[in-house]
Amino acid sequence: MYCNQSVVKLYRLVAYLFCVCLPVAVHAERVVVYIAENTEIRNKHVSTLGRIVQDLSPLPWVVVDTVQPVSKLRTASRIYQDVRGHFAATATSPPNDMEYPKQWHLTAIGAPEMWQFTQGAGVKIALLDSGVDYQHPDLKENILYEQGYNFGDNNTNVQDWTGHGTAMAGLIAGVCHNGIGICGVAPQAKIIPFKLNSQDQTSFASTDLALAIMTAAGSDAAIISMSLTLDEYAPWVEHALEYAKLRGKLVVVAAGNQGQQVSFPANLPEVIAVAAHDKQGNRIARSNFGNGLKISAPGVDLWSTALGNSYLNVYADTSGATALVSGALALLKAQFIGMSGRELQIRLFEMSADVGDMGLDEESGAGLLKLSECCVFATKMLYYTLQTQKVYHYGDTLVLNLVFEHIAGQAGDLFLRFNIPSQIQSDRTVVFKVWHKPDNSAKIPFNQLLASPYLFTGDLNLALFGSDLALFGTGTISSDLPEGIYELLARLELSDGRWEQARKLIWISNE
Repeated sequence: MYCNQSVVKLYRLVAYLFCVCLPVAVHAERVVVYIAENTEIRNKHVSTLGRIVQDLSPLPWVVVDTVQPVSKLRTASRIYQDVRGHFAATATSPPNDMEYPKQWHLTAIGAPEMWQFTQGAGVKIALLDSGVDYQHPDLKENILYEQGYNFGDNNTNVQDWTGHGTAMAGLIAGVCHNGIGICGVAPQAKIIPFKLNSQDQTSFASTDLALAIMTAAGSDAAIISMSLTLDEYAPWVEHALEYAKLRGKLVVVAAGNQGQQVSFPANLPEVIAVAAHDKQGNRIARSNFGNGLKISAPGVDLWSTALGNSYLNVYADTSGATALVSGALALLKAQFIGMSGRELQIRLFEMSADVGDMGLDEESGAGLLKLSECCVFATKMLYYTLQTQKVYHYGDTLVLNLVFEHIAGQAGDLFLRFNIPSQIQSDRTVVFKVWHKPDNSAKIPFNQLLASPYLFTGDLNLALFGSDLALFGTGTISSDLPEGIYELLARLELSDGRWEQARKLIWISNE
């Protein structure tokens, strides 16, 4: 018995030594202490807290490792827990979605660069299509199915049975960085699905489309995406689109896939008609073209969401291209919150990559869809003065100058082209001028004639609109100008074969 008691006492002594007398590996917490400049106060005060590991002199702060609770220390003096920092992650690092490497179109349009600024959060898109598989793991987070409606069956079940709407939804707003599937252009935007067809039918009534447009126009969706065409003109659909325009909605419509003139309703002036191009930037043979075309987007080899939690390579057509433009507009809307729909359209067109014929043309409209130009500004020899206004009304004054920089000692010709809407719906007129003829010299505000080639002796600021000396007058918007998009394209061709061009688009409204 005595032996057992001795053993117990021995264990207690060892425990005491380990817990009290011997140093124990206790996790120390790093705190930052505000100290006075008086050395005595510094030493006396800090020594009661723990071990000084860093003196931030000449700043009145020291870093201390302490085992005392920070919450308790804070009540006594100005003591703060050391704040942790993290390297800023950028959205340009490749997403971890498995099919993302196949999505060539995202890189082609500059979406990863845009994701550094926004991914579309806060923007809603009304998708007028065959419904959506709203339980798809790559979609359900971004589908507002309770706000949608099934016009084909006149109920609230917006489930997709054909897969077309599901594929469009994935291209627009597929969830990104979730380790599965694909990424949408605007992966944080939300989609309101409006189903047009009944059950799994592949067609729909134009009257149901008109109702869906009206409903979408009355919703809080900023964008209406329509990857569809109609067999022929339907005035009730045009009237519905005019109503959506009055409500400030951006309406994006597929140009069609018959390899002919832009179909209805994409050929209406109040919508953004989208053509499709391939990986080389050429219009695909099936894509419609011609008057009314506004822009072109990738339309081949587009990986997206499919029915049954799966994925597919969307066939080549303007449907997918339309979805990509809708997603791009969602990104612009999220970044430029205060801009109107028309201002966003002009910005979208100005950012596009001009291909084929200079400026607006019948093959690609304003050009190929691009997003990266919104955030990257390169040094240019030729550009227009910065304008905050993109939409003008009758009576407004347009002030516009063309600036030449980094051009001293070089010679070249300046070509100016106007692309303007005509009084006939969807038609446009092109006026092309070469400003180096003597008979035009009277309105050129330099001291010498703009000969061919003109020798630039320094930077120039050429007034185009907005003054009595401007090439094209005072810039007052008159009521005889038709409503629509006006493009002024300037091209500078230097004697050594180099060239550079600048493009300015504005919208003249009769409202």
